[in-house]
Amino acid sequence: MTARRRTTRPLTTRLFTIAVTAAVAALAAAPLVLAPAPALAAPAETVVARCAPGLPVQHPGCGRTYPGADAGNGTFELRGADRYATAVAVARHGFPAADAVVLASGEDAHLVDALSAGPLARRLAAPLLLTARDALPAATAEHLRAQRPAAVLVVGDGAAVSEAVLAQLRELGVASVGRVGGADRYATSRALAALQPGATRAWVASGHPGHLVDALAAGGTAARLGEPLVLVPGTGDATATAAALRSAGVTATTVVGDAAAVSEQVAGQFPAPARVAGPDRWRTALAVAEEGVRRGLPRTDLVVTGGEQRSLVDALAAGPLGRVALLTGPRGVGEDLVRRWESAGTDRSAFIGAAAARLVCWDAADAADAADCAHVAAVDVDGDGDLDDVALTGAGPTRQVRVRVQSEAVTLPVPSGTTGSSGAWVGAHPIDDRPGAELVVLVDVGAHAERNTVLTWRAGRLEEQAAPGGADGWYVDASAALNRSITCAAPGDLAVRSTDRDPDDPAGDLLVGTTVWYRSVDGAWEASGATSTERLRAPAPAEYSGWSCAGLPRFAPS
Repeated sequence: MTARRRTTRPLTTRLFTIAVTAAVAALAAAPLVLAPAPALAAPAETVVARCAPGLPVQHPGCGRTYPGADAGNGTFELRGADRYATAVAVARHGFPAADAVVLASGEDAHLVDALSAGPLARRLAAPLLLTARDALPAATAEHLRAQRPAAVLVVGDGAAVSEAVLAQLRELGVASVGRVGGADRYATSRALAALQPGATRAWVASGHPGHLVDALAAGGTAARLGEPLVLVPGTGDATATAAALRSAGVTATTVVGDAAAVSEQVAGQFPAPARVAGPDRWRTALAVAEEGVRRGLPRTDLVVTGGEQRSLVDALAAGPLGRVALLTGPRGVGEDLVRRWESAGTDRSAFIGAAAARLVCWDAADAADAADCAHVAAVDVDGDGDLDDVALTGAGPTRQVRVRVQSEAVTLPVPSGTTGSSGAWVGAHPIDDRPGAELVVLVDVGAHAERNTVLTWRAGRLEEQAAPGGADGWYVDASAALNRSITCAAPGDLAVRSTDRDPDDPAGDLLVGTTVWYRSVDGAWEASGATSTERLRAPAPAEYSGWSCAGLPRFAPS
């Protein structure tokens, strides 16, 4: 894991990066001073563990004050190689010394079980980690080994998290392992709420698959306020949940989402319901954040997480941080709301998962350019072992490749002939002999040939790499007779294969295939002296056309 910090400036010039791989490497800090007078750091955060009677685990720190998130201004990027590693990144950021962990399913079919878990996790001064049904993912298991929590509370029934996972937790040395759940998502949310007594207000959100995003947007605010978050059906009977809240002393509820998410009929079953909603998921999250600020949450402490369906899981782990949350989506959706929020001043912003990946586009010239900016890959460009985000923006003569390396966005103009921005991406592969992966971008397309450019990282910037043999670009071809391919061997070795018609065959049925091997010396290609030819019968074999390198398609996707 790497860490970099900057002094407080506009979003494009302040960053604290936390990257997590499946191995979850140790945290290392490297201060980078950009101004002679750094901004004052935010106060150190603390979290007090509050345990209710009936808690299914023995928490060793009930009543104890635990350290919270890093006391620093700036923007924090919290992400990992997958959803499980992203949750670990959030845990390390927000709960560096936790004695307890809340564990929920990270599988799409059972994410709903964890929707109500954020407020309880914060109440226990515990992070929310994710697991697969039958085994702990590598990132989660490694974090548990390193953190050595005394208690792990599993959310959901055996269909969501099997007994095999509980057994694995005990094998890892967790002294107290327990489970909380119910017969369905609504009963599970009631069971979680029952472990959070004392609140006079609660949050109500839809448990319908099409509206889960509303509960995720509210999780952080509910957690900071110490109020339970329960799920209800969009229509029908929610009296069991309403009665459970009333019996726990709840006298007022905040209903998240419009009537399409939670109908007036359902909302009316709860004590003193007040609806917080917007015309879409992005503005509903904004309305929830504004409600949180109105009720005392700091406006200057923000979480930004992905709001599209495939990235909702990132927000699960963010809930226990207890911060107002805004959502973003592909091609800049929702980012205007984040920019507006930040323009009023923020001390600390945490971009999580898919939202963090979009930071490569954040400092595009203007919002229109950012919306046109497509994130295409996360690969190690500079060879330092960390993933770097790659994006393309624009088309034709204005197209650019953007790479975010060590917190800085670096751009390189790559004009294209016929391809739009997202369709121009081919892939990434360590082609030459230097550390890091090269980026392959489609430049132009002919009747049966593609011309590409290969970009490499050198001396702190992107540059185009000359093609082997002095060719005009890295092109591949596929036709009846004239073919060309590029085959990657070990980094720094590649073969260029080509075919042409056999001049001694007037019928045109035979081809001559030629293979020339090249070796890279500090990024420059030179012939290695290994050349071979063979006679082939048309059509040429597949190895004579397109790319043959791991991570690259034979031809660019149409």
